[in-house]
Amino acid sequence: MSVTTEKEKEKEYDINTVTEKELNEIPRFKPWVLYNCSFKEKVLMICSFIFLFGWLRLIIQIFWHFFLAETLRLLTIGQDPNKPYSKFRKTLVSKWSSFWSRIMMFTLGYWWIEVKGKENLKKFKKQTKNRIFISNHQTLEDVPLLNYLVGCSFLSKEALSKVPLIGTTNTLIQGMYMSRKKSNTWLKEEIQNRYKNDDYIPLCVFAEGTTTNGKGVLQFRKGLFESGYTIHPIKIQFKGGLPFKFSEVSYTYQSVPFLFISILCNIINFVEVTYLEPYEPSEEEKKDSILFANNVRKKYIEQTGLPPYQGSYRDFVEYEKVLKTIRKRGTQNKKKTK
Repeated sequence: MSVTTEKEKEKEYDINTVTEKELNEIPRFKPWVLYNCSFKEKVLMICSFIFLFGWLRLIIQIFWHFFLAETLRLLTIGQDPNKPYSKFRKTLVSKWSSFWSRIMMFTLGYWWIEVKGKENLKKFKKQTKNRIFISNHQTLEDVPLLNYLVGCSFLSKEALSKVPLIGTTNTLIQGMYMSRKKSNTWLKEEIQNRYKNDDYIPLCVFAEGTTTNGKGVLQFRKGLFESGYTIHPIKIQFKGGLPFKFSEVSYTYQSVPFLFISILCNIINFVEVTYLEPYEPSEEEKKDSILFANNVRKKYIEQTGLPPYQGSYRDFVEYEKVLKTIRKRGTQNKKKTK
């Protein structure tokens, strides 16, 4: 993947004059570009959210999450989620969270979930009991969706551990947290520990390290691949819904309130999940995590048909900052015109 130098970045745009359209055309920012709803479309979506009881489903969703978090507390009393559960407790916690994750997805409008490549999942289960999954990451719904389908916990950013309900649930299903600012040298050892001990709930890692619009594949972060174990890639593709096929569920720069409006303005939402072929590293890849990560990414691109994306998490931070500046400038210009 080509790397954009600082000098090239300076030539890409002038923050004082660049327009949103011009910014969205820059290749390294394309992973986070979303469908830009017109004012009319936004009004229709908000009306649908109100009159089709999207707000009520949101309240029910919060209640389900609260119920799941509190019942998981009861199921794990006296247990340290950072240590192996007994086989019975592991199965109980995994199945219970998986069941309620399906209820949550149903409440969000996902009445049916289209699944492809089931034979690959069966193959993976035969290869190893200690399963590690990777997936693309578009939105908040990825978590209950994957938890329902494969009963996994998640490697998340450290800040999520402090989010009410979400942090509690992921911690109790033996999720892990990493920092974007601090060293994560412990990660390799912890993943190896979990892989060797099948009393841990399976782990899922979002290999790109951030959310995107799902229309391409970012460079994979190497942390997971330092473990050198067989992994199972999964592709998630959200396909809009009814009555608004264009509703955007990807969580990049849009606000959380409008994200929920985009999801719950529809009575029915559509999603397709594909289990790709398990990837077993060679001896050379086990010694070189970057080679391992790059080869898995190549295979992922080959099997999904998605294009490779330029860009990294730093580019997303820059894109979001510049976008806010552009929109603030537009608001100020409107006020001056008035």
